[in-house]
Amino acid sequence: MRILQTIILSSLLLLIASNAYPQKDKSLQNVFIPEGYALDRNQVQYNQPKDFISYIDSLGKNKVYLGCFLAKESKRLPSYYRKSFLSKDSNFIILTAIPSIFCRRNDSVYADFDLLPEMKVEMNTYHLTHIKADFLKNTGKRVAFLSELPITYKSSKYARESFNADTVITYPLKMWEKYENKYTHCLVILIQKRYRGCIPLYCLYTDEGAKKLNHYIKSLQKVFWYRNPKDYIEVIDPVPETDNIFILPKRNESDTVRIVGQL
Repeated sequence: MRILQTIILSSLLLLIASNAYPQKDKSLQNVFIPEGYALDRNQVQYNQPKDFISYIDSLGKNKVYLGCFLAKESKRLPSYYRKSFLSKDSNFIILTAIPSIFCRRNDSVYADFDLLPEMKVEMNTYHLTHIKADFLKNTGKRVAFLSELPITYKSSKYARESFNADTVITYPLKMWEKYENKYTHCLVILIQKRYRGCIPLYCLYTDEGAKKLNHYIKSLQKVFWYRNPKDYIEVIDPVPETDNIFILPKRNESDTVRIVGQL
């Protein structure tokens, strides 16, 4: 229950922060809400997949999300999974579940839970915990080691060329009961980069879609792209003498003025 309360509190805080965030990347506007804030903080660029129809599920109706990921007590709350990508042939759908995990501003080891300092979540190992949690919630199986699970590591070359990531892990899950009449397969693609958090993509598809699985996955390349900070962050010198330094991302490629200062 304490973990659930922590997740709920963190999500609400991120939602408030995202509305107050003064200068978001234009490519993320109207794409995600807390997810978009997490992508901004993790310096991830979003690109619309050309072979998919993209939509945001409106709150309170027509919900498209994996409700069984959430504890029963929280099912009445707005879902994390509001962004979906549907293939044009309707045989393949991707549900996003982007955790609100990003570095503290002055600490690259632990995630930013300043209001909950007892939460020592390490940035570079969180994705491993996420995988275990997926299997626990999906199958009821609790494991101590990832070697007990049917996961596949893609090559570092694939991770770098597809998402500018360090790691890409794929693993199957059982089809969720609410989608059994529509889809027959579930594959998770988890993307991760050191100090940048992770991006899990839940891919549900039909038997017909399974015949084109490689095509669908290839279409996802560069949909999420971890930017190199040197490519879009410029720091103005001298840096103000304050503990509250805030570096805003460029609004577009023509932007040359960087804003550094207090929030």
